[in-house]
Amino acid sequence: METFILHLDRCNQRCIFCMKSRAIDRFMPRGYAALCKDILSARNKGYSVVDFYGGEPLIFRYLKRLIRYTSLLGM
Repeated sequence: METFILHLDRCNQRCIFCMKSRAIDRFMPRGYAALCKDILSARNKGYSVVDFYGGEPLIFRYLKRLIRYTSLLGM
């Protein structure tokens, strides 16, 4: 099982244990269509799991729609 990590938003925390903090600082937020394109591309490359990461995923505007889309793709 391969996991695709989808960055949702810039992180608003600076947890000392997080190894991704430097990469997230350079990340620019993307819209729903671009995120769906990333998910579809990941599925076509053989990924079977999407990990929604970055910022506060539970208050991310498109999270519910992205989970539904991911589920429709069988991931």
